[in-house]
Amino acid sequence: MLKITLKYFLIFLGFSIVAVWISNNYGTVDIFWLGYKIHTSVPMFLLSMWLVFFMVGKVFGIINWIIHPTNPFKKKSQCKDSIE
Repeated sequence: MLKITLKYFLIFLGFSIVAVWISNNYGTVDIFWLGYKIHTSVPMFLLSMWLVFFMVGKVFGIINWIIHPTNPFKKKSQCKDSIE
């Protein structure tokens, strides 16, 4: 239990240090792509990248669920030596 608590504390501490560093070293991000210019701040850029990766993960999860549906209420075999 202590190892798990320490692990999550260190992860939270790492995110906190990064958040404080970004707030103290405020900057901008300029992206020129296919004739478009995107001008934003670093926190908004990181938030948008996190949102894009989150949504892509959800879409792939839904596609995987559609291709390989599982029934969570299906009773598993009681025999441990059975070959599927």
